[in-house]
Amino acid sequence: MSSCPKVARCRGTTPSAAQSVHGILGYMTAYVLGAGASHHAGYPLCSELWPHMIDWVSKARSPDPRFAEALSIVARLNGPVRDVETLFTDLCLGQGVFAALDPNKTRVLARNISRCLLASLEGISKRGLAAGCYAALASKLASGDGVVTFNYDVALETELIRVLKFRVRDGYGFEANWDEPGSQVQLLKLHGSINWIGEISGPRPRSISAGGIRLVGPYVDNRKCLLPEYPGVVLDTTCSGRGGTTDGLVTVILPTHRKRFCVPTSLGDEWDDLYGSLWRKAGELLAGSDRIVIIGYSMPRADELAAQLLLDRSNRDALLTVCCGNANEATRDVEQRFHDAGFTRIQHIDDPTFEGYLAHQAA
Repeated sequence: MSSCPKVARCRGTTPSAAQSVHGILGYMTAYVLGAGASHHAGYPLCSELWPHMIDWVSKARSPDPRFAEALSIVARLNGPVRDVETLFTDLCLGQGVFAALDPNKTRVLARNISRCLLASLEGISKRGLAAGCYAALASKLASGDGVVTFNYDVALETELIRVLKFRVRDGYGFEANWDEPGSQVQLLKLHGSINWIGEISGPRPRSISAGGIRLVGPYVDNRKCLLPEYPGVVLDTTCSGRGGTTDGLVTVILPTHRKRFCVPTSLGDEWDDLYGSLWRKAGELLAGSDRIVIIGYSMPRADELAAQLLLDRSNRDALLTVCCGNANEATRDVEQRFHDAGFTRIQHIDDPTFEGYLAHQAA
C-alpha cells in the first residue's frame, strides 16, 4: 500500500447498484447540515469560533506558537471579535483594520489564523466526544441517501463508518484509490474537510526553477487517525499527510462573506474543479431527492451561493423539513424562503431541533 492514499482529481463516481435501485424503487432523502447539526458533538457554531480558538490555544498542549501570536495581533488591531465572518473577510482581502499591514504580513496572518481554526477543530475530533444525534442519523440513513454539509468536522462520517455505511473510496464525491468497497451513503462537504489535504507538486518556491508547481490531490489524510473506526487493513497510519493544510496552504473554504471555492496559491487558484464538481453533485442530489431535511443550517444571507443551490436546484415536489434549533423564528424564516420559491410540501414539526426531528421520525 502506498504511504499516502491518493485520489484522482474530480473524477465522477458511478452510483452503486444499491444506490440505483434505491433511487428507482424507494424514497431518496437528502440531508443538509450546518454548524448547528455538529454542535451536539462539541463543535462550535460560527458565532462561537473566535472564543473557541482563543480557549483552545490557552489549553492545548504545545500549540504552534504562531497561533497565539496571530490571535494577539488580531486582538490588537481589531479589538474584540464580534463577527467572525466579517473578520475573516477583512483578513483574507486585506481590508478594514488590516488594510495598513504589509500584504505579505497580512497573508501570513490569515494563514496562521486559518491553521489555528483547523487545528482547534482537529483537537475536538481527537477528544472522541459522543455524537448521539449523528449516531441516530447514521442508523437511519439508507443506501442511496446523501448528505450535503457545510461543516469541516468528521463527526458524521465517524458514525457512518461504525455502521458500515461510509467508505472513503467514493463517499466524499471524488474517487480515492483506497482498496475497499464503495460507500452506501455519499457525504458532500461543500466547504471542505479537516481530513482533506493537498501536496505541492514540482519545484518549491524560491528554488532555481519554480515552473510546474501546483497543488495536487485531494488526499484523505489518515495519519492523524481522525477516522478511528476505520478498518485497520485499509487505514494506513504511516501516511505523510498534514491534516487540513499542506505547506501552510489551507484547503477548506473559510467562513467569509465572499467565499472563493478554490485554494488560492501564489501561482493561481487550485481545486476549483474539485469544489465545482462537489457543488454540481450536491445540486443533482437535491434535484433527485423525494425528501429534503435541513438541520442546523439557517441559510445566512452571507451564504448566497448556498441559498441559490438549495432554493433553485432542489426538487420542489420533495417533502421538506427544516430544523434550525429552538429558535422557531429561524426555522420559520427558512420555511418561508422555500415557500416563496415555490415549495409547497413543507412539514413543520413542533420541536425543530436535531433531537426533535429524530424523535418525530421515531414516533
